[in-house]
Amino acid sequence: MKQNTSRGWISINFMDVFDIQGGTQPPKKEFIYKEQEGYIRLLQIRDFGDKPVPTYIPKKKTLKICNEDDILIGRYGASVGRICTGMPGAYNVALAKVIVPSQLYKKFVYFLLQSDVFQKAVLSTERSAQNGFNKEDLSEIPVPLPPLNEQKRIVAKLEKLLAKVEACQERLDRIPTILSRFRQSVLAAACSGRLTADWRDTDHSHEYDYPITWKEVILGDIVKNLQQGWSPKCEIHPSPSNEVWGVIKTTAVQSLNFVESENKKLPAHLKPRTDLEIQKGDVLITRAGPRARAGVTCLVSSVRPKLIVCDKVYRFHAKQSDILAEYLVYYLNSPSAISIIDELKTGISDSGVNLTQKKFLALTLCIPPPAEQQEIVKRVETLFQKADRIEQRYHKAKAYVDKLTQSILAKAFRGELVPQDPNDEPASVLLERIRTERAKQETEAKAAKKSKKGSKGGRKKKKPAEPKQLEIPGIDVC
Repeated sequence: MKQNTSRGWISINFMDVFDIQGGTQPPKKEFIYKEQEGYIRLLQIRDFGDKPVPTYIPKKKTLKICNEDDILIGRYGASVGRICTGMPGAYNVALAKVIVPSQLYKKFVYFLLQSDVFQKAVLSTERSAQNGFNKEDLSEIPVPLPPLNEQKRIVAKLEKLLAKVEACQERLDRIPTILSRFRQSVLAAACSGRLTADWRDTDHSHEYDYPITWKEVILGDIVKNLQQGWSPKCEIHPSPSNEVWGVIKTTAVQSLNFVESENKKLPAHLKPRTDLEIQKGDVLITRAGPRARAGVTCLVSSVRPKLIVCDKVYRFHAKQSDILAEYLVYYLNSPSAISIIDELKTGISDSGVNLTQKKFLALTLCIPPPAEQQEIVKRVETLFQKADRIEQRYHKAKAYVDKLTQSILAKAFRGELVPQDPNDEPASVLLERIRTERAKQETEAKAAKKSKKGSKGGRKKKKPAEPKQLEIPGIDVC
């Protein structure tokens, strides 16, 4: 025990006051997925996320049970150290329950365990990610312990501040959707003539679905050199440099954006298809894959050497005498074009569809005169630049807010979040009460065990072997 610099605080090791109790792993053959009498909810890590899968198992005395206000810690894999609460049930081996002394304020412990004070120590445990931590791993983790009344003041303050942080995060999370809708609205206005209505002469205003100066064309008449890419068996990792050939993945083609780092390395024994090397000015559209990914279009404005088009992507060029490549890509990403292209896709399931060359090239579109195309491209770029600046500010704000919770928790557990009261009972006295209560419980447990043994008529029974920690490699902790 060490004295903390904050008045009345002390620093203790985790296992000085807490304990943990591992869960149980019932066989999957006992699982049912509808609540039924005689069954209890099995709590798994995934049940505390966005996509819970309610699972129920037969009630047994051997199960480890938790109440709604109990605190659970993730023990394995990517979920090590994750703090869960708010659900009653029988928790599995991927979780451990924190046994909190009744003398402590449980909500305070909940926030403490989420802070870097505890999290960094747990995540640094050598064996935790593979086999799960045990009591020994936690025994030397130092944690601060303030007076009980201050624990309650800290919790009250944290609940107010973190509620504001959460509200801020929710508002920030809406911004990407707003920006996406804004860009789609811009493209819809651009490709219908509304964006440049003030630019055209009044004699050329809308008389039909499109301005009278616009003309209907077939896509195949205004593009050239359409090619389908190559499908060699590539290495998993990307091409490391401009000197090594690579084949792009479909994820390289994003809406209005080409991501050259999304590629796979071409094996050295394969001769590259130089005729499919991606060049500046290429228009790319995904032709196959999940429905949401097929039909995505971008213009290659810059690209490193030695990247090849993959077989699930078409590469083509705009005939500059008829249409600007920039305008064509804006059109193919507009809501109306996306809707039409979606109807052209073939396939029996959304997980695998295809856009054939014949149907794609037969697509009809209405295009403005060259001068208006240039004006549309100019205006769209101006509006998109404004959206990009807002997006950059959003990322900075989100990065700040994402760190804010830990900053607040750090301040709380340094004793700097709420005022201290010299009249509070020191944490050292609280610790002595916890130790006294724990010693009493241990004495009573030993007495009960001795009494039970004596009631057997003095018959000696073989002492059961100490249970070994269960090692469960590869356990599903979804």
